[in-house]
Amino acid sequence: MAEVTRCAKKSLREKADVPQRQSFNEAPKAPALDTQVGGSHYKDMPIQPMTYSMVNGLDACQHTIIKYVSRFREKGGIEDLEKAIHCTELLIEFEREKLQK
Repeated sequence: MAEVTRCAKKSLREKADVPQRQSFNEAPKAPALDTQVGGSHYKDMPIQPMTYSMVNGLDACQHTIIKYVSRFREKGGIEDLEKAIHCTELLIEFEREKLQK
């Protein structure tokens, strides 16, 4: 069963036409990552959600989920988790649409 899941994940990644993953050493070193407007909830993280998302080739929905889950204790609390759930529901709908095509 695990083998089927791995194959399905691979084909979904290929169908999605998303950027390939990079090594963490190739992560963006943009000076803008040292600046944060409106708090320090990302800047204080060892790996910022933006860096993680870019290195792993995540799409906008995936990035937003990571962002909300990563910051919920420092910023939005339960509301951020609810936002992450909403984005997950959107992602599921978008992925189901792709599979139907």
